[in-house]
Amino acid sequence: RAERDKIAVPFSPFTPEHCTPNDYGQSIENKVVAIRAERLRPEYRTADNQLVLATGGFGTYANARGRAVYTINLYSGKESRWNREDILGVLKPEYMPDWAKEQLKQIIGQQAKHKKQIQER
Repeated sequence: RAERDKIAVPFSPFTPEHCTPNDYGQSIENKVVAIRAERLRPEYRTADNQLVLATGGFGTYANARGRAVYTINLYSGKESRWNREDILGVLKPEYMPDWAKEQLKQIIGQQAKHKKQIQER
């Protein structure tokens, strides 16, 4: 309960109408996707826990044999691994909350900075 009191974003979870369906023929790499609410524990079935940036893994590719999808949570910034079947779909741009847009900009900026540092070595 204390954790929920700290969260300053709407709790209502994302549903299939908020996403384009999880089409295994399409790549989801570097896209904002929603985790299926039923894959989360009941106390975590909220928007802040669902929205993630799919950053890599064989499961992000189109028609892949692999299932692993590596993600960064847009609210907390925590990295995690999901299976492709845990993904509800790619979030439609019109449903992207303002807080998620800001976090996405920060994450992409950090990734670009990290890539630049690696290239300079």
